[in-house]
Amino acid sequence: MADAFSEPPIRFLAFGIAFGEAVYNEFRDMRDYLDIVGGLFILAHMASKILSAGNGQAMAMGAMDALIFHLIASLAVPVVVTRFVLRMSANFIRELRLGRAIVRYAPMVLTMCVVVLMSVPVDNIVNKLLDETVRKMSK
Repeated sequence: MADAFSEPPIRFLAFGIAFGEAVYNEFRDMRDYLDIVGGLFILAHMASKILSAGNGQAMAMGAMDALIFHLIASLAVPVVVTRFVLRMSANFIRELRLGRAIVRYAPMVLTMCVVVLMSVPVDNIVNKLLDETVRKMSK
């Protein structure tokens, strides 16, 4: 997946849905907008793959490749990690009996940082997985 959609910071737009999960408790209205950003990013990446392909089969494989990649690397893994880190960090920070603002916002910020930091390793793993499975079918 060597294209503009895989380069930070643009790549981080795909995490809109995971970021929406992270901010939901404090900014419920923002979640919908972040879901839209994440969804539109995935659709734009699929459209880019379709437009850059030469024939019908390459178009379909490019779109399928982008969709599968994002279902795993932008949705499934980040959302699961977001929910886990958010709950664990919230419980831990609450136990420390810190100030209200820290208890309120630190888990959200920590969660978003973890999602961003894990993006490159997760992307690499998913790309290797797709190289060994789906991408072999298209050759």
